[in-house]
Amino acid sequence: MKYVSLLASFLIISFLASAQEQDSANTGNYKFYVGVGLPNFQYQVSYDDSPKKTLFLSGEFLPIDIHFGYKISRRASVQLGLAYGRRTRESQTYGTPLNGNGQTVYHDYYERTRGFGIPVTGRFVFLNANRKMPIYVVAAVTPAFISSHFSETTTENNVTTTLYDEHNKGMDLFANAGFGLNYRVQRRLNGNVEFLLFKRNLTSQNFDLHGEQWLERLIGSLSLSFNYNFN
Repeated sequence: MKYVSLLASFLIISFLASAQEQDSANTGNYKFYVGVGLPNFQYQVSYDDSPKKTLFLSGEFLPIDIHFGYKISRRASVQLGLAYGRRTRESQTYGTPLNGNGQTVYHDYYERTRGFGIPVTGRFVFLNANRKMPIYVVAAVTPAFISSHFSETTTENNVTTTLYDEHNKGMDLFANAGFGLNYRVQRRLNGNVEFLLFKRNLTSQNFDLHGEQWLERLIGSLSLSFNYNFN
């Protein structure tokens, strides 16, 4: 995450340094664009209907998207994308139970979550619509198909026991909203820096990944995109 944050800081500084040299009103009136989106936050999913109710199974994935957009006017635009992300985590712990036979017991954990989504995004410029670096509000909904695999095993004296091995899948609906700024690199290329402070899975339980510090929350809501404009 720190690399994306450093990249975002560099882009913002570059935008501010050269914003005086370019005017978005004089760089072409293109109606369509294609691009790529790079969020800096995880999409969360939890499985409350796990067959083993004592388990709280949850996963995250970081979706990268390609998208196509249409500019309705200088202020309003709509965008449709295709997103994919995955995350795999593996860990092992070990110890010697006090009430055991002195043998070391190994616990192995495995989690993999994958998601395919179709983000639908709308943007509306409320400041500097015809000037340098327009500032806008943004909202998106993303229906996504999620699949996850969770397992835990213990190994003692070369004998492995599976505690659980679950495969979960289903549809989830995610919603994001916030604000952003746009910067045109040249006539056809532009970038967006967005802070999506509202992030929710509308179909399952949500949990906080970023603590209470406002700066940590701001960095954790960051999303970048780069677009190529055409008619």
